[in-house]
Amino acid sequence: MKSLSELAVRSVFQLSVAISLLSTAASSLCVFPHHIAYFNEISGGPQQGHRHLLHSNLDWGQGLICLNSVLQQHRDWGPVAICYAGAFPLDLTGTRAIAIDNGTLNSPLSGFSHVAISASELWREVATENAPKSASEFGQRYREFFRQQRPVHRLDESILLYDTGPFNAEYLRLRSREKESYGAGAKTEQSLHRLPALTNAAGIDRPSVSLLLHLLLLFGFGETGLSKPATGAEALKILTDESLGRAYFGKSPLIPTRNGLRYRLHKLEPLAGIDSAESHRDQCLATFSALGLSLDELIKLDSESCSLRDLLSESIANFTFEQEEMSWTAIAYAHYVAPAESWRDRFGRATTFSALLSHLMALKLESQSCAGFHVVHAILEIVRADDKHGVLTPPSRIAGRKYLNEVLSSLYRNQEADGSWNFEWDRPIRVPLNSTPTMLNRLVATGHALEVFHRLARVPNTRPIVNSTRWVMNTLPKIDFKADRVPPCPLTHALRGVGQSSANRDMSLELTELFSQ
Repeated sequence: MKSLSELAVRSVFQLSVAISLLSTAASSLCVFPHHIAYFNEISGGPQQGHRHLLHSNLDWGQGLICLNSVLQQHRDWGPVAICYAGAFPLDLTGTRAIAIDNGTLNSPLSGFSHVAISASELWREVATENAPKSASEFGQRYREFFRQQRPVHRLDESILLYDTGPFNAEYLRLRSREKESYGAGAKTEQSLHRLPALTNAAGIDRPSVSLLLHLLLLFGFGETGLSKPATGAEALKILTDESLGRAYFGKSPLIPTRNGLRYRLHKLEPLAGIDSAESHRDQCLATFSALGLSLDELIKLDSESCSLRDLLSESIANFTFEQEEMSWTAIAYAHYVAPAESWRDRFGRATTFSALLSHLMALKLESQSCAGFHVVHAILEIVRADDKHGVLTPPSRIAGRKYLNEVLSSLYRNQEADGSWNFEWDRPIRVPLNSTPTMLNRLVATGHALEVFHRLARVPNTRPIVNSTRWVMNTLPKIDFKADRVPPCPLTHALRGVGQSSANRDMSLELTELFSQ
């Protein structure tokens, strides 16, 4: 017969085993249904699993499902970046998060509200032979920074989601020390002052709606250097006050309709002349959206007061895929219709952003204005609206991003050795040109391409921006704009592209140096 002590020891052992089994079962159930990320409490639990195992031991793409769910719940968030190190193809998930590589974290994430980082990326060795080489001090130790931050969400423990605010503040603090070593302040102004003024363009004194819109895009509401309009604010008043518009153009550029209000359009009213009419349908509305104007912005007619909302109402009422030059309409809708996913015309027919995107992507770029860059811009704005509000279906989201990636590939492939582009920038393979591009051709293409690069949320390679900016800065001072009859439009876009490169020079030390010469 067993002694009481033996029975006690056996009972304690059985109880310990039972408790251990129950604890393991409870611990496992606590992470349900995220079993891949399970680690027992002795190892630190699921939140510490990345300290022991990474990559396929932890991440099979399950965190991407959680990410999509969180983004669907927070459609009010701005664009979200993701630095993903798993093997599952990111595009197949239809996520609205924007993929960036680890090198992108060497630059500020000011365009993003949050950033999702794979645990495998965050906790791998900081110094590896494949680590991106960057002169940025912070670029070599961003993992250490994020390890010390508290994530907003832990997505199946395989992806960690962070607010970008602390990152940007620390980046800018460290980068300011780098800028001091280059003396970028005063020298940058000297570089920009070498560029010709807009007053050099041919026909700059001829009043037109197109001129006013280009002035607004280049100068905003600030000084233009012209006698009239002297400022962008004055240009806006001419476009939004019927009496001022009539005095400037000789006739009112505005036409009230049963559905709202519209501007005169060249192709609808050829006898109206080009001065008091839009060159492209909804060009004014698209420009107003680029300026960040509210739909409540007033438009003053002689008989009544209207607003930009009346312009949008008229545009939507008569929307059709048969209309010419859809680009400016799409740009305006991406700003003013989103976060709604669709709109209805005056016959009650609904159109979605996904359908509009498909229509734009099917267009032949060579048949469109300005080498097709306005179509690219429109697609880009729809994708950006989707990044922010989720207005596209997952298949359309995948297709839109694929299209923009192909645009980037074409721009990388077809940039000339001197940094310029031409109207054949989108040719599928690098082949000799049929003819030598004119200077005007190259100026239009390069200026617009540079603007597109700066509108992209993140550019994996900034070298094309540096080279094209250098080409514009070196080329513009050599052109006799009036003798060569170069109109304001190409010069405006080229100057705007250089201005954006100057404003974004922190994205690359090469750009910083370019504006320090």
